[in-house]
Amino acid sequence: AYPPPRRKRRGRHPSAGRDGGMEPIHQGILFLPRRCILPCRMGILGVLLLALALVGPAGAEGGAGTLSPLHGGLGARSIGMGRSGVADARGAVSLFWNPALLARLPRADLSAYRTRLFADETVHHSVYAAWPTLSLGTFAVGVQRLGIDGIERRDDRNFLLGDFGSGETHVLVGSGRDLGRGLALGAAVRFQQQSVDGSSDLAFGLDLGLAHE
Repeated sequence: AYPPPRRKRRGRHPSAGRDGGMEPIHQGILFLPRRCILPCRMGILGVLLLALALVGPAGAEGGAGTLSPLHGGLGARSIGMGRSGVADARGAVSLFWNPALLARLPRADLSAYRTRLFADETVHHSVYAAWPTLSLGTFAVGVQRLGIDGIERRDDRNFLLGDFGSGETHVLVGSGRDLGRGLALGAAVRFQQQSVDGSSDLAFGLDLGLAHE
């Protein structure tokens, strides 16, 4: 005769209660030691802050392709420092960033810039000049232009009909004056003209600036 088979002892399920019943398994996941709550919350806060820091620059780039290159700024120093020219621009290009900074110019200044963008048909150039006076502050004038030629004109069947051009011009006139105690005030009038294939439009604006050191 063969001995009867031995039964295997079954252990208690990790989620089994004291009375043998089943308890919701999520209790063992959600309930953490009290000393872990604060570090976990700090970790979640850090992740959220990092996400906001990464999303911020991406949102700022949302205007790519919709803004004119003439709004990108002037001066290698100001652009290289993250477009900080509003606070520390130097020379005649201060008229573009903050006209109040013109009051800090110790002498007359002339700035000229010219470059070709992407292709030979796209030219960006600018000229800014500033001259200080003894009692009326510093006056400045600037001109910027972006011109694009050789844009192909095609019909609805994609047949080449010729080409046309597009251009944008900004003219700024302003001044800055020292008010004393490290405070300076400035103002500039901006004229903007844009043309595309014979159609054009003109707009103007007023820039006010304040600087303190």
